Amino acid sequence: PVEVSLQSATPLAVIRYTLDGSLPTESSPVYAGPLVLNATTTVRALALLSARSVSPVSGATFFRAASPFAAWWQQQGLQ
Repeated sequence: PVEVSLQSATPLAVIRYTLDGSLPTESSPVYAGPLVLNATTTVRALALLSARSVSPVSGATFFRAASPFAAWWQQQGLQ
């Protein structure tokens, strides 16, 4: 797993995020601490200070990479 932390340059802003690649809205979950990702995930977030002060949406995709030894372990019956 990987932990992803979000932060805003505006201290009092509320960060809203999604984990499915969709655009976050005012009804998206409020960020309260590191997100633990166990699979390939697209995180998108925005910071809201008020209804008139909304940041641009930022995002990134975090890929879960297979172990380079996974195929070998499977061939050996070790997986």
